[in-house]
Amino acid sequence: KRGSKPGKSPFPVAELSDGTRVTTLFSPEDEPLPVIVERIDAAKKSLDVACFVFSSDVIGDAVKRAHERGVKVRVLLDNMFAAK
Repeated sequence: KRGSKPGKSPFPVAELSDGTRVTTLFSPEDEPLPVIVERIDAAKKSLDVACFVFSSDVIGDAVKRAHERGVKVRVLLDNMFAAK
């Protein structure tokens, strides 16, 4: 984190063999929250989320909005993080 600077992500955009473009966002330098929320809000058919810990209310609200407008939402979390 000490050496992080805006715009220094090593591969900001990657293109898969089927032509799908994948954008990488690193925090905090890329300020990912507004971009992630914008993409969730733009979802029309489906939304797949995979994460270790889901702790952002802003993203949670966007996922809920997607579900409420009829988007198929699937969330995969790591249950090993849960308190024992």
